[in-house]
Amino acid sequence: MPTRHPIFVVIAVAVVAPLLAEIPIGVRVPTVVLEVVLGILIGPHVLGVVQSDGFLSPMQHIGTAAVLFMAGMEGESGSSDHLRMSFRLPILFPRAPDPRHSV
Repeated sequence: MPTRHPIFVVIAVAVVAPLLAEIPIGVRVPTVVLEVVLGILIGPHVLGVVQSDGFLSPMQHIGTAAVLFMAGMEGESGSSDHLRMSFRLPILFPRAPDPRHSV
């Protein structure tokens, strides 16, 4: 039986995740979410198909950065109301002084 290299399994997941994201099931699931879920499934803690050693160890850091970048790109950028509100909240609700550090 031929051995499968872990990088081929990771590449297969990277190809399958966007395809699964396009299946119409009523709600749109972002590709990043599917990639993370599939990565957890094939990882050493669930199915154990891919172990974290050799070439895949440094690729984990690059993959994490790529996933976070893609997640940031999929966000809504049309409205900045949440940003304006986050600047108003400290003004509306200032932080109470800590009684343990009072002079």
